[in-house]
Amino acid sequence: MKKHAVVFILPVILMVVIGASGFYYLNQEDTLTNEQLKEEMEWSTAVEVENDGAQLTVEWNWPQLPEEGAYGTDYIGVEFPISEDDTLASGSLELYRGEEVIHEDSGTVVPNGIIFAYPTELDEYESYGTTGKIELFVPDSVASYDEITVSMLHTWTNHSELTLEDARFEAPKFGEATGVSHWVRTEPLSEEHVR
Repeated sequence: MKKHAVVFILPVILMVVIGASGFYYLNQEDTLTNEQLKEEMEWSTAVEVENDGAQLTVEWNWPQLPEEGAYGTDYIGVEFPISEDDTLASGSLELYRGEEVIHEDSGTVVPNGIIFAYPTELDEYESYGTTGKIELFVPDSVASYDEITVSMLHTWTNHSELTLEDARFEAPKFGEATGVSHWVRTEPLSEEHVR
């Protein structure tokens, strides 16, 4: 009988291993950190050239909320040369939940472009700031689309508001706060963005 014990023990061991593996697999979740969001978020930029300027469209969508959560304010800066004669009143940012517009911003003009600010938060299982679109008319004083750069600044800690002075966010200042967790994703426009 001892010779046949292996026949009974091996199936039991195999069942335990399969059960433990299945339990481990089911408890694993695909998670995303705020740092990984920089590369994982869907981001598209397009320019439609018109006679008196260009229409810039920027759209973004997060694949999921980061495991640390979402709260605070994010910023998108559009950098391009601005002359004193330029009027930039036609820029707009819209955040979406499904098809519904839940937040709008007309942007703040800075010396090298325009900055849009928008909230990123989770409120009663509804997320804000994870899906949105910017439309901006860039005046014809911009000689070429390759003079335009789009930058996104994402933060995930409580902090003072960003000092709105640089649309490229090369050295962002959050009041007197230092060491604010953030990243900046910058995309210069090129011929591939022109429709």
